[in-house]
Amino acid sequence: MFNIDSLAALPFDMFHPLCQKIDKTILKFIRTAYEKQKTEEPPKTLFIQPDTNICYLSLVSPHHESTPEAYYSTYVKGYSNVSFSTYPVLNGEKFGKPIADCTSANIYKDFAVFCIADGCGMGKRPAVSAHVACEKFTEYVSVEIPKTKTLAKAQKIIVEAIAYVQTAILQTQELSTDAGLTTFLGVVVLRTGTSFACMYCNIGDCRALVIDPRRAIVNELIDDYSGRVDVKTTGGRLGPVEGDYPELDNFKCGIKFCSAGSVIALMTDGVCDNFDIKTYYQTPKECDLSGQEWSDDNLEHWEKRKEVFYSSFLSLFLNDSLEELCFNLYNFIIQKTKQARECKVKRIETFVGGKMDHSTFACFRLDDTLFNEKIVMKKKMKIPDDLHA
Repeated sequence: MFNIDSLAALPFDMFHPLCQKIDKTILKFIRTAYEKQKTEEPPKTLFIQPDTNICYLSLVSPHHESTPEAYYSTYVKGYSNVSFSTYPVLNGEKFGKPIADCTSANIYKDFAVFCIADGCGMGKRPAVSAHVACEKFTEYVSVEIPKTKTLAKAQKIIVEAIAYVQTAILQTQELSTDAGLTTFLGVVVLRTGTSFACMYCNIGDCRALVIDPRRAIVNELIDDYSGRVDVKTTGGRLGPVEGDYPELDNFKCGIKFCSAGSVIALMTDGVCDNFDIKTYYQTPKECDLSGQEWSDDNLEHWEKRKEVFYSSFLSLFLNDSLEELCFNLYNFIIQKTKQARECKVKRIETFVGGKMDHSTFACFRLDDTLFNEKIVMKKKMKIPDDLHA
């Protein structure tokens, strides 16, 4: 079984074969879901052959948790992340430990894999599943994709990787149905000459943005991504949701070609929900929008939610610095959830806006510097008194 105390384990050895076999019934289930969501055939574009024997970075966050809490922004040239909890201290103990999120970055020569996962609920089991999802997805695609030559074949491997992840999650407990659940978003970056192919696979409510810093433009990485009004639902979960099968209601798998200089941002819902106006306004009328209730299907609502989100996000992206973006985003989320923490400590049940959660964010820049040697640095974040034991 996977041990939560070994979450900072070293990455897999690229010279060894895959650690497990894929459950064939699970693979069939996931392939069927992929075909249903597919709107077009993936291109047969050739990509520059990667060399996974040359590893520039292998990073997993959070590594471990301490008491009292200590949060860090981790950064290298071309990549940065931060992971923290906005839950308060109750009765002298930090509520909601351990952090059930995970994010990972593995960068090789002309090839990179970035993952983010949000364990559903609290406790060790969802935290384990989130870490396993990031680890096993990276393991599978890093072994199999270098054997192929086209994006179409790489896309098939990414779908297989989700089955590989699901199989691994079920093995984290003696009884497979006792395993924790997690959302997951994986992004594989391949080079196709002058552009970068960002191949994504998303299950649940993690979110990814594509930012053009020069023109201050933000778009969704995931095609047809739609927000949800009910923050208690994820729309998709890996792990034993129905027997040994995952929930793939909003399963999205596709490719987006991005130009050099683009920045990709990945985040769990503990981040993106705190940019969403419906987290702060109970009705759309308070935002001069039509309708008595927020609706997932209302295009006017969704466009306004995105507009405010993108604008607020760009206001934090100063000096074209990924490190500074993580620092500013951390402070933004901490401030936005302050009143919610105060109410929870005082046991006051009233709507104040802001969503307490485990919150994880990662970003990387698509250019030549991404595929170079890395020196990992950390910045310790200032933690308010109500956030640490």
